[in-house]
Amino acid sequence: MYEATDELMREILAGEDTFLEFKEVVFRGDQPRFANEEGRAPKMIAEVFVSMANTEGGTVVFGINKFGEVVGIAPDKRNLLEQGVVNCALDSCEPRGSLEPRLNWRYLPNLDGVDKLVLHVDVPKSRYYVHHTSDGKFLKRVGSHRTPIPAEQLGRLLATRSLLMPFEERPCPGTLLDLFNRERFDAYYTRRFGFPLRESGVPVERLLENLKLGLRMDDGSWRLTNLGVLLFTDRPQNHLTGAYIEIAMHDHAVADGKTLDVKRFEGPVTVKEC
Repeated sequence: MYEATDELMREILAGEDTFLEFKEVVFRGDQPRFANEEGRAPKMIAEVFVSMANTEGGTVVFGINKFGEVVGIAPDKRNLLEQGVVNCALDSCEPRGSLEPRLNWRYLPNLDGVDKLVLHVDVPKSRYYVHHTSDGKFLKRVGSHRTPIPAEQLGRLLATRSLLMPFEERPCPGTLLDLFNRERFDAYYTRRFGFPLRESGVPVERLLENLKLGLRMDDGSWRLTNLGVLLFTDRPQNHLTGAYIEIAMHDHAVADGKTLDVKRFEGPVTVKEC
């Protein structure tokens, strides 16, 4: 959102709203904080990201004060802020890893016409999840405020988004097509269709999409689906929590945690034709 500088400056002049929020960043040592706000920065960022993702998406601009003035980010603090924002999105927003903001460093003019460095973060609207913070807050955006989602509305939202796409067809956060085991897929394709993949004449991305193994995102990038991860990556457990089978042996009939032996099986699921 707001890719053109003139458009963004007009929106900043108009003030915060459902789609736009400002953050003036101050540092205490290496720790980012927000001016005029109590609490830890990661908690504040998580609440803003979650509320935007659960509503219509939005943009957060770091380096703008509450009056809509461009104050900027010190260049030597750039990496610290960026890492903090990324870590917050990955670790403080649930389901973990499912919220992927887009970061863009850019220059905006202050009141004196001097360009200042700011961090422009786009938060996409969530299509498949209802997000919450790591401390359990389900939030939405109402104007420039973040508010709890009422219980009845939350129930409807959870039901609606879970029905939009089955779990196995959803994009697996943080995955790219280079994780895909091409050799394993070639063998599967040959068994299923009776001729090698190279003779199909169809781009691999299109095949993955048709077979529900890959999905093209709104920004044009590709993600493996949860099914693609389970079947055609070498270590699915690195991307999907609980993607393993654990078998326990007991010396009695009650599974009370007292086991003689436990064996965990990891790796991709074996694909066999029926």
